[in-house]
Amino acid sequence: MDGLATVDRVRVKVSAASARQRFHGCEPGYIATVCRAACCRSSTSASGINVAIGTREQLVIEALGGVVTDGMLGAVNRRCPFESPTHLCELHERGLKPFGCQASPFTLNANGTLIIRNRYRLLKCYNDDRDGEPPPAYQAFAQSLVALFGSGEAARLTLWLDDGRNGDTAGWMLRDAYNALNANTETRKRS
Repeated sequence: MDGLATVDRVRVKVSAASARQRFHGCEPGYIATVCRAACCRSSTSASGINVAIGTREQLVIEALGGVVTDGMLGAVNRRCPFESPTHLCELHERGLKPFGCQASPFTLNANGTLIIRNRYRLLKCYNDDRDGEPPPAYQAFAQSLVALFGSGEAARLTLWLDDGRNGDTAGWMLRDAYNALNANTETRKRS
């Protein structure tokens, strides 16, 4: 388990059915020409984006010129202020991507089960078979699993899912990631 004690981890259920939903991955060419960073925008948010910013991240985001109000990143012309003209994330390119963006599309539901956020099934990348059958979410968003579980536990979960077993499984999520994921969910609910 990445050398961390279980006190640094939280056991969560992982929905195998949700993890196996098919998504086109986030390659720069796909983002620039097909999806155009649709996951960074929100049709339900008054600002046009729905990016929660943790308290630890807020100072960095503000130092880079972003505006954070009530834990939410402010938009510029209904877009993320860090979206480049080619729709790529300038924060990601600098290694400063907010945790909520790193963890997406995964979230914990009310029962504490790791699932794909419902809004992601409305995006172009969901079941997009233009280049053949898209990979399952746990492969397409492998870096998100690493952000949530650490590399060793993410690899263990991936092997379990690759094995094609039915039903759900459990994983040991990093406690800081668990807390941040829940905090971001609460922040989005208030906005």
